[in-house]
Amino acid sequence: MNVNSHLFRTYRESQLDEFLNSKFYIFGQSDPGLYERLMEEDMNTAKRREQLKAEMDKLVRAMHSINNLERSSNDSSFRPTYVNSVNSDSEMDDVV
Repeated sequence: MNVNSHLFRTYRESQLDEFLNSKFYIFGQSDPGLYERLMEEDMNTAKRREQLKAEMDKLVRAMHSINNLERSSNDSSFRPTYVNSVNSDSEMDDVV
């Protein structure tokens, strides 16, 4: 049983090698440039990836800035004051 399973596994692996060779011509040529061409991104994908990376960096910087502002406002004696301009609905009716 083990001999047969090893034989079939070897056969499957050789089929995979032959398939890849027929589709990509990898095994017949060992040119490193071929591997690079197969693995490189197209221009649109590369541009989009760079844009998303820049947006992510921008968001991270904004979050750091917000965190620093919150931390500095908690450290200082600054406390926001809220002005209650309308006390009730009846006052609102008087204004109109």
